[in-house]
Amino acid sequence: MESSGLSAAISSIEVTCGYEGAYGGIATLHKLNLRPSATAMEADSAAGITSVEKNYTKSPAQIRGIWERLDTTLFPYQPYYAEENRAFYNPDDETPIIVYAKICRLLEEAETAFGRTGACSEFVNYVNGISVPAIDLLLCSYYAEFIADPESYEAYNHFVRAQIVHNGFISNQVKMSVKNPKKYAAKTIDGTTVNLFENESDRIARWNEVDRIAEHLALNVTPFNIICAAADNAISRYKQHEANGDIKLMIITNREIQAIMDDLARHNLDDQHMSEYIALMRLYEPIKNTCRAILQFDFNASAPYVALAQDESIRKP
Repeated sequence: MESSGLSAAISSIEVTCGYEGAYGGIATLHKLNLRPSATAMEADSAAGITSVEKNYTKSPAQIRGIWERLDTTLFPYQPYYAEENRAFYNPDDETPIIVYAKICRLLEEAETAFGRTGACSEFVNYVNGISVPAIDLLLCSYYAEFIADPESYEAYNHFVRAQIVHNGFISNQVKMSVKNPKKYAAKTIDGTTVNLFENESDRIARWNEVDRIAEHLALNVTPFNIICAAADNAISRYKQHEANGDIKLMIITNREIQAIMDDLARHNLDDQHMSEYIALMRLYEPIKNTCRAILQFDFNASAPYVALAQDESIRKP
């Protein structure tokens, strides 16, 4: 074990989350400090990097050693180093970034006054003519990285994005645009047929379980000061976006701050931590109020004018 706080905090995760993989679960994966296999080393140049990069606590080799052994019932895109799977484990890949921005726009639409549910229709080609929702690529990237290095600043920030996306689907603010989500072959809203990698209900159950594990790590393993640093950075970014007049990025960043503040509030707050939390809340409150006003303004500006009916006949029984 390389970090003193992780061993004790992570020891209860199997009991809490019921997770047991081929190597005994998340706690065991961290304790074993596994390295990538020879096959992974040959296929993935990053698998041999043993130096720890900025804003991480584990090296790329250590992170990939965990990726390679994740339970396939929770992370079915294995082996991670296969060409068709590698993008699913890279949070900085172009597709996750684009999908995250798309979902944030759909959430913004849903959160305006009288907002409506948005549909995420993007699918990516997988293998053998199978298509999978792009949301899988995004969530796999964020959750896998965070589970492998839950004490790091970079991975925690990606977990925040995973929370936002996952909650958007669970709350039905965002939906997959398939007519029959219970079938492996599903028709999209525009009538096209896609062959899904798994049943949609199984997919949702899988991500619910992964989120439960990751949330446990965030509240029990991620250091309080890392979460505070993420909040502080997000607040600074919000102020910069505000100065630039970039409303879209203000709304996205506000959503990230809210998720971070929720994580802080659920930590075991002693007197010192409570003081830090209150100080951050004072900085956040005006941001939250400003974003409420922006969302209302966006709705008022875009809502069509509807004339009141003058025909008395419509009032007849």
